[in-house]
Amino acid sequence: MIIIAVKDEAIRDVVLNLTTYKGVLVHTSGTQPSSILDMTPNYGVIYPLQTMTKNNIADFTRLPLLITASSSEVLKKICNFAKMMSGNVVVCSDEDRRRVHLSAVFVCNFVNVMLQIADDILKENGYELSMLEHLVRETIDNAMNQTPVQALTGPARRADYDTINKHLLLLEGKSEEREIYEILTN
Repeated sequence: MIIIAVKDEAIRDVVLNLTTYKGVLVHTSGTQPSSILDMTPNYGVIYPLQTMTKNNIADFTRLPLLITASSSEVLKKICNFAKMMSGNVVVCSDEDRRRVHLSAVFVCNFVNVMLQIADDILKENGYELSMLEHLVRETIDNAMNQTPVQALTGPARRADYDTINKHLLLLEGKSEEREIYEILTN
């Protein structure tokens, strides 16, 4: 098995160099179809549902690994391999994997945008982002232990328009942040 773990736009170029390979080719993309590897009969995907950063080593033992394959025989091989890394292997279609990836963007990338906005506001007032760590962790725990809707709190949930308007005043001169606040409040 060869695992192609490169940027999405480079997968096809790598595959072009492996057209005579007789084993299983696998890519790790959340968005690219498995068929991008169809120059060989045995192909699939192992998508680790985790953000990968240079200095952090991911704990694969519980990490969801979403897998797809070109045939039931190849699926069995990929599944056996994936289970050596994680106890959380999920068979899904290319389309389902793209939808899971989309949801991951919301909870990872967009959360980071929110944290950056919060960090900027705090720093402007002499505070550090670490002040919000307990709140962020409690928010995630509540959303995972209930539903995100049940865990929702704050002025929008309470229809506290007085507080919402005060927040909007604090965001004057920050058009992007104000727009994000209004969209999410609505």
